[in-house]
Amino acid sequence: FEKIYKPYGVEVVKKVKAHHLANGGMSRFEKFKIYHGDYLKIKLKDKQIIELSKEFSKNVVKKIVKAPYVPGAYEFIRKYFKKYTYFLITATPQNEIENIVKLKGLDKYFVRVLGSPLEKHENINRILNQYKLDKSEVCYIGDSLNDYTASKRCGIKFIGLGLKKMNPFPHK
Repeated sequence: FEKIYKPYGVEVVKKVKAHHLANGGMSRFEKFKIYHGDYLKIKLKDKQIIELSKEFSKNVVKKIVKAPYVPGAYEFIRKYFKKYTYFLITATPQNEIENIVKLKGLDKYFVRVLGSPLEKHENINRILNQYKLDKSEVCYIGDSLNDYTASKRCGIKFIGLGLKKMNPFPHK
């Protein structure tokens, strides 16, 4: 996001970065609407949002594929994928997340990989219904407030990774 908004100046980049860090898990399509609308006073057309998403994708896919795993995550997935049923839900566009998962060699571990345009809660409900899962036996592991919100909206357990830094639960 910083690279895309750099031409608009340091102040816009600061706002974009702050919003992005506070709203991990939000669709980039929604972020582009917010950043252009609120910070630049530009109403984007769908075609423009698609172009921005393509630019964003070019900037991040290679980096994501090369990025290290969260410590212990890959080992856990590999060790327990026959015991547990794994699904991956993300705000990343569907075709892009399928490509990333394949390039990282993770496709064999997930029964289903679901991304945008559907919201996370919609994809959770889709999986719950399609696979007739008991909500009490489902747990969403995520790293954003949006992940937490989606899991609670669907009535499933949640484990948050790295959320302490964001303090999304000030009441606890």
